[in-house]
Amino acid sequence: MYRVPTQQQGTPPPAGTFEYELLLPQHRRAAIERTLTALRPAEQCSDAADRFAALHDATITGDVVYVELDHCRRVLAAPLYGPPILVQADTPLIELLRR
Repeated sequence: MYRVPTQQQGTPPPAGTFEYELLLPQHRRAAIERTLTALRPAEQCSDAADRFAALHDATITGDVVYVELDHCRRVLAAPLYGPPILVQADTPLIELLRR
């Protein structure tokens, strides 16, 4: 998980300060992957996130997935091949990512 310092919020690209890392158990990882595949397109929003998660090796949606944990709660999937995907996080996904 990362926290975005106030002075970095809304700047391209914001740099997060690393807070902690989790190794997700298989059942939790599978639940997150199922939730990611069912998300709708992202809504318009110009708020900057204070916190975000970076999910590495998200095999179904791409190599790295970034999830805003507050404000707009958007999800950016950066697949190995093809264009980036921007979708809207829902409450179940945010809850799965909390410690």
